[in-house]
Formats: sequence, structure tokens, C-alpha cells
Amino acid sequence: MYMKCGRCSDALPVFMSSSEQKTVAYNAIITGLVENEQVQKAYEMFQLSTNVSAGSYDRKTHSLTPDDFTYTRALSACAGLASSISGRQIHGNLIRTRLSHDTGVANALVNMYAKRSSIKHAVTTFNQMEFRNLVFWNTLMAGSANHGYGKHALELFDQMKKLKTKPDSVKI
Repeated sequence: MYMKCGRCSDALPVFMSSSEQKTVAYNAIITGLVENEQVQKAYEMFQLSTNVSAGSYDRKTHSLTPDDFTYTRALSACAGLASSISGRQIHGNLIRTRLSHDTGVANALVNMYAKRSSIKHAVTTFNQMEFRNLVFWNTLMAGSANHGYGKHALELFDQMKKLKTKPDSVKI
């Protein structure tokens, strides 16, 4: 409730005092912080819940296993941070601990790299995905166009059409 009202400073002590700090609770607090544009705090909560700050996940010190939603929201936070190091740490953790990516996690990775103007990494991640829906295409095209790669965005649009992915009104 506090998060919905934009009162993050009131929500955090309540959350931290709770004895029921489960993945779903961390997801809620991270989501609330991202939605209230407190991305640094959101990333810190992700670190606290998973011990990913060192680039690894230690099950001995933390019993929480991040799920796809945790990763998606943490990557959203990283997209808003000044440095891409945090997002790269999460990506590295995903590579080491998961064989495949959820569609939402994969798109969050592409989005994070695109927003951090690391178009090369965004394209690499995009190309590794087995399934590319319209959201993926839109994310990469927007990221390319927003960072001065308009020609690349147009090439992506042409490639998307050749693969019979119908553009939406946003991209036409």
C-alpha cells in the first residue's frame, strides 16, 4: 500500500521488520521502488535478497531464489542506473545459473542494454533469443534509434517484415 502511494520510505521499514521475507515479497518491494523511480534502492534490494552484488548467488547466506519476475524487475532498475555494470552482473549470473531465459527476462536484458546505449550487447542478446516477438523488435529498434543508430533501426524494421512479424502502430 505504501508503495502505491509513493511512500517508499515508509514501506521499507515495514518490509525489513517482517519475518516473512519471501521472493514474492522482495518482488513487490523491488517493483514498487522501480515504479517510484528509486532504481538504486531497487537494485540494492535485489542485491540484499540474492547476494548477486558479487556476481554470484550464495544459497548458504540467502534462502531466496530469484524468479523470472525478480530478474525482470531488477534489470528494469539497472536500465535506470548510470552504470551498466549492475545489469551485466545480473546477466552474467543468468548465464551461469539458467539454461534458458524467460521471454520477459530476455526482453528486460535487451531493454537494459539498449537504454544504457550498449546497442552491441542488446543486439547480441536479441540474436540469441529463439523466439522474437513484436516487443523484442520494438525494444531493439527504439534503443537503436534513441542512440543515433537510425539506419540500424530501419534495417531491423525491414528484417522484421521479411520474417513476417507484423508491425504495430508504434513502429509504422
